[in-house]
Order: sequence, then structure tokens, then C-alpha cells
Amino acid sequence: GFKSQALAVTCDPEHKFELAIQLGDLKTCYQIAKEAESEQKWKQLAELAISKCEFGLAQECLHQASDFGGLLLLASSAGNAQMVAKLGDTAQKAGQNNVAFVSHFVLGRLEECLEVLINTGRLPEAAFFARTYLPSQVSRVVELWREHLAKVNKKAANSLAEPQEYENLFPDWKNALKTEAYLKPQRQRAIPADKFPRVPPNHERVPVDEMQQAEEQGSFTFVRGPGDDDDDDAGDDFEQAPDTTEQSVRAPSPLPQKKETAPPDPAPSKTEMDDIEKELELDLENMNIDNVDTSDINLDEEDLLED
Repeated sequence: GFKSQALAVTCDPEHKFELAIQLGDLKTCYQIAKEAESEQKWKQLAELAISKCEFGLAQECLHQASDFGGLLLLASSAGNAQMVAKLGDTAQKAGQNNVAFVSHFVLGRLEECLEVLINTGRLPEAAFFARTYLPSQVSRVVELWREHLAKVNKKAANSLAEPQEYENLFPDWKNALKTEAYLKPQRQRAIPADKFPRVPPNHERVPVDEMQQAEEQGSFTFVRGPGDDDDDDAGDDFEQAPDTTEQSVRAPSPLPQKKETAPPDPAPSKTEMDDIEKELELDLENMNIDNVDTSDINLDEEDLLED
């Protein structure tokens, strides 16, 4: 039972390390772990350091042991956003995709999360992730999914719908795009932990309603992307910033501008759309398009689940 005396006289590194762990001798443990370059010893020392609240030493030990899960636990518990961000990048390079995904996700780096899913071949998951959080990326991901699925089942690949071709299958699609832009600056802003009691939980929020309310108050302006120029009504309701695509949520001004009394925007795209509409009226003058048959759009669930 004389462990300190045993530590002083033993010559066996393994025995010495075990005694140092039992005695809580961090300095001796660190020296032996550094000489041995043993992953197991680094993990044991990290556990001991955490129990003694030596978090700096614990972080170094977890790095030496390449314990990405332990680092994620330590960084998230400490609320260290910089450490989580660095961990996400390091884990992704090391092929630790689960840790990389979670690290990016807790920081609101949804674009990086999507790329992790794409790069690991999780294209169905990437498509659903984009549909939920990044609607603007759905078409790109579905196209990749189609190409991958066509190698196995071409019919199932052709039955995958995306919003650019079948917007009618994606209800409230334009509001989804606007809500993505509305939430982007919010998820990029770090919220201090002491604000937790005053921040509403995500499951109690309705982002579309929040976006529409901010829109009515004039504190949010939707900026169309380069791929939205062919939208026939996108330019009628929203202003387009001339030199930036970054969305921001601003405090409402004392005298918000009313869109009903605002002068019409002489955008070239609106004029082009008017010309196209006139041409269509001439071409369809004697045609009846009241009853359009959409029965040829067949999304066979059995084919989708075949794989």
C-alpha cells in the first residue's frame, strides 16, 4: 500500500504509469505518455486531467490520442466555438465524418454538413437535408442523386422530382427559399449561453411565419439569386440589393416604406416577361388549357424503395 514509495523505486514504465495514475501525479503521467507515444496512455491521462479540471492538459491528451469524440464532448461542454470549428475541419480531413457533421451542425454550418453527406456518398440523406435546411441546394443534390441511382435503376432515378422541373410537387417552395435566406444570418451568429432562458426553442418556432412578419415590417428583404431571374413574380414583391447577396435581419425603421405606394421597379426581367406573355397569348389564342392532364407524372414508390 506504499504507492508513493513504489513509484519512487520502480523501474518499469508500465508499472510507474499505473502508480502515477492511481496517485493522480499528472506530471509523471505526462512524461511517461510522451515517451511511450501510446494512445491508451494519452486517453487515461486525459480522463485523469478532466477529473482534476485540468482542461488544457485534457485537450492536449485527446489531440495526441486522436480522440475526436472526446474532443467534441470537451469543446461542446465548454462552449468553445473556435475549438468546435477547428475540430470539425480536422475530423473531416481525418475521415471522422460523424464527428465532422455534428461539429458543423452545432455551429450552424449547414453548407459544410451538406458537403460531408455528399462526399461520403450519402446522397439520399443529403437531398432530404437540403430539403429541410437548404432548399436552394435541392436541385443540385437531386441531380447528383439521379446520376448515382441511374447506375442501378434508371427508372427510379428518372422518377426523382426536383423543384426546377416540378415546382407543383413542392408546396410553398418560394417561401421556403425566402425562409432559408431569413434564417442564414441567425444561424451564423453565436448566442451566449446565458441567453438560453430567453431564446425560444426551435421546436416552438415557425420560421415561415417569422419571415413573413419580418417582411411585412420591412426588416427583411429577399435578394434573388442569379438562378431566380426567370421567376415571374419574385421581382414584384421584393427588392434586390445591387451589390450583395448576403441576407440580413434589420430593425424596422420608424417609417417603413409601403410596397403598395412604392414606384414600380423598371427591371429588364419584368419587361422581358411581359413580352413573353404577349407571345404566349398569341400562340394560345385558340387553345383550351383549362384541363391540363398531369397524369403522365408518375412517382412510383415501389421503384423508389426498390434499392
